[in-house]
Amino acid sequence: MNALTNFTTPFATALRVLNREGQPWFIAKDVCETLGLTNVTRATAGLGPHEKGLQTVKTLGGPQMLTVVNESGFYKLVLKSRKPEARKFQDWVTGVVLPAIRKDGGYILGEEKVATSGRCMLPLAQCVSRLGRWTFSSESPRG
Repeated sequence: MNALTNFTTPFATALRVLNREGQPWFIAKDVCETLGLTNVTRATAGLGPHEKGLQTVKTLGGPQMLTVVNESGFYKLVLKSRKPEARKFQDWVTGVVLPAIRKDGGYILGEEKVATSGRCMLPLAQCVSRLGRWTFSSESPRG
């Protein structure tokens, strides 16, 4: 089993993330809950096989096979939700995170106003995949 970490956004409880070959894969249930989507199967149905998969994850109820989505699948889920609950999250991704990546080459949670000044900023995928970054919680992943 891959180790889980929590990736915290300003608008959500922690999203559980696992590292697959250096890439972040998000637990689809967490992403869907954040976006107000109640049916994970339906929400992920339109994603390609390269954007979703199954992963055995250790939960409070024991190991379970959960749907996971890669970064591409994550963004597609964010942008396709029509739920009012998703609006702030969509606005954050499209209005803060993506422009920061375009302008500065990366995004660091809490440093939205930081301009490029020789400071190393990591792409979201690298931030998510690096354990111990302060965007992660060291608390136990939720079940």
